[in-house]
Amino acid sequence: KTSLRLEGSTLFSDPPVEEFRQLIDEIGQRFKDCVLAMPRLIIDNIFVSYVRPIVNKRREEGPPEPPNLEIILDDDPKMEELMIRMCDTMGEAFEKVHEYARMWEPFRVYFQENQQMDLKQLTEEEHDVEFFATSLEKYDRQYYLAEKCPEKMTVGAFMVDTMELKKQLKPSTMRCLEVIHKILPKKAKELLDQLIEFAQDANARLLNIPSSTKEYVENISFINSVQEQMSSVDDDTMVVRELYDLIQKFVVPCDAEDMATYMTLEPGMASLRTTIDKSVSELEKKKNEFRSCLENDITELGREVREVKEKADQPMILDPASENTEIVSYLSNLQQRMDNLNDRAQEYRGYQKKFQMELTRFDELEETHAELKLKHTLWNVQGDFDTVSKEWGETKLSDIQPDAMSAQVTRYVKTTFQLDKGLPPNAIVPQLKAKVGKMKEKMPTITDLCTPNLKQRHWAQLSALVKKDMKPDQLTVDDLDEMEIFEIAEQVQEISGQASSEANLANMLQMVEDVWKKTEFFVLNHRDSKDVFILGGTEDVQIALDDSLVQISTILGSRHVGPIKPKVEDMHNQLILFSETLDAWLDCQHQWLYLESIFTAPDIQRQLPDEAKDFAVVDKSWKEIMRDVKKLPKALRACTAPGRLETFQQNNQLLEKIQKCLEEYS
Repeated sequence: KTSLRLEGSTLFSDPPVEEFRQLIDEIGQRFKDCVLAMPRLIIDNIFVSYVRPIVNKRREEGPPEPPNLEIILDDDPKMEELMIRMCDTMGEAFEKVHEYARMWEPFRVYFQENQQMDLKQLTEEEHDVEFFATSLEKYDRQYYLAEKCPEKMTVGAFMVDTMELKKQLKPSTMRCLEVIHKILPKKAKELLDQLIEFAQDANARLLNIPSSTKEYVENISFINSVQEQMSSVDDDTMVVRELYDLIQKFVVPCDAEDMATYMTLEPGMASLRTTIDKSVSELEKKKNEFRSCLENDITELGREVREVKEKADQPMILDPASENTEIVSYLSNLQQRMDNLNDRAQEYRGYQKKFQMELTRFDELEETHAELKLKHTLWNVQGDFDTVSKEWGETKLSDIQPDAMSAQVTRYVKTTFQLDKGLPPNAIVPQLKAKVGKMKEKMPTITDLCTPNLKQRHWAQLSALVKKDMKPDQLTVDDLDEMEIFEIAEQVQEISGQASSEANLANMLQMVEDVWKKTEFFVLNHRDSKDVFILGGTEDVQIALDDSLVQISTILGSRHVGPIKPKVEDMHNQLILFSETLDAWLDCQHQWLYLESIFTAPDIQRQLPDEAKDFAVVDKSWKEIMRDVKKLPKALRACTAPGRLETFQQNNQLLEKIQKCLEEYS
């Protein structure tokens, strides 16, 4: 007897063929042990006369040595043949068992698939009818086949037990089938509820009798929409029918109430189609009723517009004596009402576009709406400007942001221009325009006084003009009005312009100074010497010098250079000195490089002792200067050091003298 079992994804027999073969070997061994355990007849006393013969009238002592029975059995060909035949017979019998086990291979495959199935993911995914039909058919068949399979089967010499195998197969199938049984009714109910709800809602909306323009639009639009949706609804109805057919066919557990609801689906859909057909037949009639209703609404809209216009034309609205807050509130209410009327007009035009009707022009509404907006803006701007003007008047100059203030004034100017152009003649707009214009005229002077370039000397000039002590950190716009400073706007602009010009000149001077703070000479080692140096390329230094001289000349040429003129002249003198020194320096370097290679020769030093002595003076001076520049390579410092120009001039004179002597010597 053997059993078929599943472990993981492997189908195997228990016990396996190896154990049976071991058992046959054990039987053969036990047979040998049994034979060898029998007593030997050769040593029995009964057979002494036969196994101990008498020789020379004397019987031999001791029994003869018997043959080795174990060797005889091991060498017996019949015994060996018998054992081989038994093993072969067992192998053939097990081959039939294996052949029978291969019949269970499909069961092993679906068991493995079922075990690997992610049931949680299966529950969360969306499935169609084909999936449910295929799954139910597959799992029902798996369960049926597992149920019908015999629990025991005689296969050749073996009784094959499959009871445990069936116990493994059936739960794996039921595990998957239970999930399908769970999600199928749920899916069917969801679709059924959607269809029932749609049918009930559509019936109610189609049977509703419109009483207003909006209801007519919604009803006619829905009739057109529901006809387009019915194709999709029919598809969904077919899906629900197929799902419930599967539930009934495969006896899937389903709530009785859901089945009862399903039975109402077909009548409900038939009723909906009847209602749709009736609504479609009455569609043209409803469109005519809609047009009539819309015309009445447009007529009523025009009446309300004229009513608002009449209220918006009340004399108090353009009366300068009217209270601002009262008029703003009054206009806000009218504006809100007018906005609603405008929204309704746009809504009506939308209906006309939707149903391809001639579009109505609402000229009176647009004109009234625009004029009302301007009147509302007028009173809002007037109140706002008065408030802002007061705030500006009390603001200190140091806290004013001229650009933001100027931009705000510009917006007020633009608004007053629109009000003057769009409103009928009245006394309010000219007053507002005058206030805004006055502030606009003040803005250049305020901007001039807010510049950070004004120094104490400039404020002193301004104070002298108004004959009052002006303290910039305490001045407000109202203070400027009291001082009548706006009456001398040109003088203020001149002083402010001078301050800005002086600041620009100071910035230009600072830029020149900053350039020379970081401009350095490029110092190189002379040949292989570690403590003898020469100047590298000076092109960058020369460019910086030329640019700086141009900048300084520009500053000196300005009529506002006065406050910084001493500093500018000092910088100019330094740059001139720098230029002269650099020229002398480069001339000296050129001559020194030429003569240095000559006067290092001892013969020349002996033949021209005076010239060699002069060159030694220059050579010492050169090396000292260059060592100093190597430590501190700032170009301006190096060229303007006291006595530096004179040193190079003296050195150049000596070098020229040496050159002449060399020429005469040669």
